[in-house]
Amino acid sequence: MLLAQRKLPPFEIETVEPKRTFLEKIFLLHENFQKPREKWRYERLSRHYYDLYKLMGTGHAADALVDEGLYKHIVAHRYLFNHEGGVDYKQHAPATISFLPPEEVFDLWSKDFETMREYMIFGQTTDFKQMADELRILQQNINAMAYAEFINVEEPVDNRR
Repeated sequence: MLLAQRKLPPFEIETVEPKRTFLEKIFLLHENFQKPREKWRYERLSRHYYDLYKLMGTGHAADALVDEGLYKHIVAHRYLFNHEGGVDYKQHAPATISFLPPEEVFDLWSKDFETMREYMIFGQTTDFKQMADELRILQQNINAMAYAEFINVEEPVDNRR
């Protein structure tokens, strides 16, 4: 008997809130470009831009950006538990967030996205340039947020959040 044919009782699956995932992806990409140029990664990372692009079209992105507490919590958590050399976590303030690939490596990211479209992303998608143009507007909106200036990475982290 196939699993799909069995009558199973309902069950719950714990997942991460999409608004948290949205912010985590922004920070992951931002951190990549804070490192020295020779440590920048791009292979298999362009999928995160696609995820951000898709989440932008939902209420989860807006919910994430107005949740100052969650924003600061994630930054402090990354600083304390995922600290990477070459990353200045005080640069995670919204005013200094920069998650788009610089022009000199844009083509590498675009080629990686074409690979992701072939093997990981199914259905109709936009091209990387158009997606980046839309994400640039998102980045500008983040840079202009009301709490854009200050992030205290040493604030205590409540891991229950």
